[in-house]
Amino acid sequence: MNENAMPKITMLLTNPFLPDPRPLKEAMYLTSLGFEVEILALDFRNIRRDQPVQQIDGITIRRVFTSPPEVCDDPSSWEPITKLLYSIPFFWHFENLRHQFKFIRWIKQYLKQNPTDYLHGHDLSGAWIGLRVQKATRVKDGRQQGSCGAPIIFDMHEDYETPTRQKARFRHLIRLFVHHVQNHCAAIICVHLPQLKQMTQRSINKSFYLPNWPPAAYLHRVDYQPGDKLRLVYAGHILLETVKLHENIFEATKDLPVEITVHGHGFGYEALSSIAARYPHVTLTGGFDFRSDFDRIFSNADLIYILYDYQNFGGRWNVGTKLYESLCAGIPYMVQEHTAMGDFAVSAGVGVVVDTYDSAAIRTVISDLAQDRTLLDGMRERIAENDFNSIFVWEKAVADLRCIYGDPQQPGVVFEPRIPLTDVDVDKGTVVPIFKDS
Repeated sequence: MNENAMPKITMLLTNPFLPDPRPLKEAMYLTSLGFEVEILALDFRNIRRDQPVQQIDGITIRRVFTSPPEVCDDPSSWEPITKLLYSIPFFWHFENLRHQFKFIRWIKQYLKQNPTDYLHGHDLSGAWIGLRVQKATRVKDGRQQGSCGAPIIFDMHEDYETPTRQKARFRHLIRLFVHHVQNHCAAIICVHLPQLKQMTQRSINKSFYLPNWPPAAYLHRVDYQPGDKLRLVYAGHILLETVKLHENIFEATKDLPVEITVHGHGFGYEALSSIAARYPHVTLTGGFDFRSDFDRIFSNADLIYILYDYQNFGGRWNVGTKLYESLCAGIPYMVQEHTAMGDFAVSAGVGVVVDTYDSAAIRTVISDLAQDRTLLDGMRERIAENDFNSIFVWEKAVADLRCIYGDPQQPGVVFEPRIPLTDVDVDKGTVVPIFKDS
């Protein structure tokens, strides 16, 4: 154990933490239990160069910069050769990997002077980095040589081995790699249940379900402010694989009485920014902090649109954070048809479904909503009739982290999961879970 009074958890992120909502929510809960939590975040584009160290509610965030100071996140300032390289398919994957190896070297040196008790790897890249750091440990003459021998927790934010068109040829290699990382982790955290279908029984036996629900601090109905035009809002990570779906929505609504606002950042931001410049009715605002921006984002939205790569297994059956947030805020949502979130929107009457790969279909749906606002009024009324705010509460689900880490204030106590994996439909996931009595 660490020599400090309380056990220390070191979280590993391969993004600059703007902040990243899920790691922050988990870190805040673990800190409330008495753990010391530190977040090491890779910022290879110097997005937060002015904040190498940050404190948030007792959590220390250390950003690691692996590029020269002159490197920035604004594509308009890049050299022509840089723009050319980033236009090559898969180049950014190799560039990202190069910086991750630099990140690994930095972590190894850092942990020699700042030991930890647990490595909590967020996403596949974070868990793999934790594994590389852990493998640096050697025992010689009874003494530990290397960086760290702490157990690794794999926090699976998404699906990794699903057969998208881009990944199809590498699917089996990805599966082997994911299973390799899972096998060497002490515990696995799933964000949605269909992830279990792609695991070995050995991995399932050490898995826990932690859906990405909003915390109670901003879990409330917003003061909805109607506008003259129909306002579509996206708030979340901008993925490269969903840039085309955003563009489909931009194109479908370009001559309709519609305003679109996209809040968020991610690897797809630069590509989406250049596309959005062609559409006057679209505004990109960049990163946001839900702790302070929740009301501003949702009170000025008539419809939240949710995008994933729906052509793969995970996208079809994933139940995303934005569904929970929109329902708790009291705002209807739009999502791909024939998905878990789409089925719930139709059955509960709280949203609309559309083929997001078909601009003509999108135009028809949005045009109908723009012409008849009573359709959305009815959806808001049905959301208000349901007690979503007492169901989708982060504090209920996050307590299962004690099953992995224990509770420093209750040493020796073994905690049972409140959302047992045996009580849910793994094939299609579940929107409304079954809790054990606590």
